Amino acid sequence: AALWRALGGTGPLRAARGRAPDDARELASWQSQPLAVALSDINKYSNNTMARTLFLTLGREAGGGDTAAAAERALREELIHRGMDDVGALVLENGSGLSRRERVTARMLGEVLLDAARGPYAGEFIASLPIAATDGTLKKRFAELGPRLRMKTGTLNDVKALAGYWQAADGRRLAIVAIVNSPRAMESGKALDAVVADLARGFNTETMRSSARR
Repeated sequence: AALWRALGGTGPLRAARGRAPDDARELASWQSQPLAVALSDINKYSNNTMARTLFLTLGREAGGGDTAAAAERALREELIHRGMDDVGALVLENGSGLSRRERVTARMLGEVLLDAARGPYAGEFIASLPIAATDGTLKKRFAELGPRLRMKTGTLNDVKALAGYWQAADGRRLAIVAIVNSPRAMESGKALDAVVADLARGFNTETMRSSARR
């Protein structure tokens, strides 16, 4: 409504779904950027509006229409098809980070990350994640770990989370998921980063030991 008024619009300031007349004609259409490009904007800058749109697109592409119910059904079916074990624990509401109802276990999120890293679009997906101390929402975090760490951030009142990958010196990747649910979650930022950094360094050290033994 604010944008409509700023552009000089007048009249009703509400929107609703409805059926177009049978003789209606399309005046304009818009194609979004390719998914790989859009995904980078979503993940690097935590764009919830774009995430919601992508979620609804899943339902439409699956033939169920652009509703949250169709999107949820399509997503659950794909997760089951991919062999995820904990789909029953997943709670979806609007498909973006702006929800107080949505739930996912750290284990399931880790399984999704591992599956994505093995898939045909692994390169595009991993490239969409913020790079430690370089860009997006990690631009000012993990300065000592550099480009080997790529993680999506998540923040709500009483919630703080990180999920992504650490790439070891030998090329192997570790999927890391860390979620804090607490009234003091906003105070946990440094501790959360320290846990993730310790996991990365520990994995890197173990990888070097394995290489030495071989």
